[in-house]
Amino acid sequence: MVTREEINIIIQKISVYLDNVQMVKLQEILAGVSDNTDIEDVKSSEELLELFIAVKRLEGRSELTLGLYKHNIEKLLASVDKNVCLLNTDDIRAFLSDYRREKGISKVTLDNMRRNLQLLGHEKIDTTLRYAQVKQNNVKTSHKKYFG
Repeated sequence: MVTREEINIIIQKISVYLDNVQMVKLQEILAGVSDNTDIEDVKSSEELLELFIAVKRLEGRSELTLGLYKHNIEKLLASVDKNVCLLNTDDIRAFLSDYRREKGISKVTLDNMRRNLQLLGHEKIDTTLRYAQVKQNNVKTSHKKYFG
């Protein structure tokens, strides 16, 4: 459990990066964590995968391509013990490295898998927000952490 003192330290350190609205939301979230309550419903990795596939289908991807996306992402999710929202670059690199070593796949196949998995993250935060359909503050924090 997070103490009130720890929450205050976090708020002080992050305050230079957030506007007032974001600070209020952060305080609400941290208060919920310290009270051990859920702030919002968190979708499972499987639910998020289905949303991702649905978005790609609306973009006009073929069913074969969608099947490849789903297959590769399911393999990744089966290899890690995390919600897809918590995955980072190191998780994906480790998965690809282990998968190549275990299955003996070619560099071309590995590169295809990497490109499919690359669709899970975007350089522009607005793209991630549109696809993930999650709260803006949560995505911006994660985006800053992994993309600078």
